Amino acid sequence: MSAADSGTELDLLLPVVEAITRVDPTVDAALVRATVAGVVGGHAAKRRRLAQAIFERPQVLVDGQSPAPSVVGQLLLALRQAGVAQVSAPRCAGCGKGLVRNMGLDP
Repeated sequence: MSAADSGTELDLLLPVVEAITRVDPTVDAALVRATVAGVVGGHAAKRRRLAQAIFERPQVLVDGQSPAPSVVGQLLLALRQAGVAQVSAPRCAGCGKGLVRNMGLDP
């Protein structure tokens, strides 16, 4: 991956970080960036799926409702574990119950 590609991929995460800090203005943006980066790792496709999902339906951050890519559920869980209380836990698509841990979500 070239430096330009790397910058472009990281730029995809900026709107995600901004959406999260709009949901919880008290949260430290650096914490959010680190949490998002930890969830997507070095996977460009995961970054793109996450950015697209949050762009298309930012309210998933507060309602946790499916359908959403598994990376969104992973992010919601990671944010809550990091102390970002204003984001929703991901919700089961079948019953609507809030999930408290990664239940078979792909890595």
